[in-house]
Amino acid sequence: PPEAEVAKLQREVGDGLVNDMLLLREAKRRKIQPDSAAVQKQIDAYEARYGKSEMWQKNKATMLPPLKKKLERDSVLDQLNVAVRKVPEPSAAAVQAYYERHKDKFTEPEQVRVSLILLKVDPSSPQAKWNAATEEGAAIVRRLRSGADFAELATLHSGDASAAKGGDLGYLHRGMLPDPAQAALDKLQPVAIADPVLLLEGVAVLRLDARKSPKLNPLSAVHERAQGLLMRDQSEQAWSGLIARLRKDTPAKVDE
Repeated sequence: PPEAEVAKLQREVGDGLVNDMLLLREAKRRKIQPDSAAVQKQIDAYEARYGKSEMWQKNKATMLPPLKKKLERDSVLDQLNVAVRKVPEPSAAAVQAYYERHKDKFTEPEQVRVSLILLKVDPSSPQAKWNAATEEGAAIVRRLRSGADFAELATLHSGDASAAKGGDLGYLHRGMLPDPAQAALDKLQPVAIADPVLLLEGVAVLRLDARKSPKLNPLSAVHERAQGLLMRDQSEQAWSGLIARLRKDTPAKVDE
C-alpha cells in the first residue's frame, strides 16, 4: 500500500490505543469491575471450541492469563460504553425539533411504477446479436405506441421474471433500477413508452405506468423512529464527547 496509507493506519491504531488507555482509567475512576461471569463464559467457550486441540492443551497454561486479562479489559470498556451511551428519553419538544431539522430522513422518496419487456442478451454476445435485439426492441416500441397490449407482448417476448405478470415491476424508488433505465424513465410522463435501453442483461423496453411524488410523513406517523434516531445521535455525541474530554484533560504526545 502507499506509504501515506500505512502512516494513516498507524495513526488510527495509535489513537485507538491511547483512547483505550484513557477509557480504562475512566472506568477505574468510576469503579467499574469486569463481569466475572461473562468473562468465564467466554473462557468456557474457548475451552469447548479448542478443548480437543493438542496445541490448546499444550499452551493453555500460558495463553489463558493474558486472554483472561484481555476479556476483563473488554468487559470493563463495554460496561463503560453502555453507561455513557445511556441517554434519557428526549422530550416531545426535542423530538419535534429533530424532526424539523431532518425532514429528509422522514420523507418517502419518489416512486415510479414500471412495466418491462427485457430482450435478454448474453453480455459476451457479438455486436450483431446486440444490434438484432435493439432492432427487435424498436419494433416492439412501435407496436406499443400504436396501441398494442404491453402485458401481451411482455408475456411473449420478455426474458424477465416479471413476464408472468405482464411485465409489471410494481413501484420502485430511485436506486433500484440501473442508471440507463432510470435516466430513460426520468424523461417520461405516465403511460409513455421509452426508446429501447441497453442494459447489462440485454435490451429493455420500459413503460412508466405511474409516478408518486416524494411524501413527507407527519411526525405522528414517525415519532418512534424520530425519537430513536435522536437518542442514537445523543448517544454517539455522549461517547465521542467523553473521549474528547479525556484527550483534552490528558494530552498524549506521539513520537513520530
